[in-house]
Amino acid sequence: MLTRTATPDVTRSVAVLKKLSQSHPRPSDLFLIRTDGHLIARVPADREMDVIHHLAPFARW
Repeated sequence: MLTRTATPDVTRSVAVLKKLSQSHPRPSDLFLIRTDGHLIARVPADREMDVIHHLAPFARW
């Protein structure tokens, strides 16, 4: 799984979760969220590798 997290900001995390719950997510949805809390993408879980392959060139490890 492609993950890179900084120290979590609880207030921002709660706000993001509220926004996501309003978008009627399905259990099989994956969400790509920027560190500032903006939702970048919502994709079906079976497309996870497509997202990882697309973002890999931009990742700084």
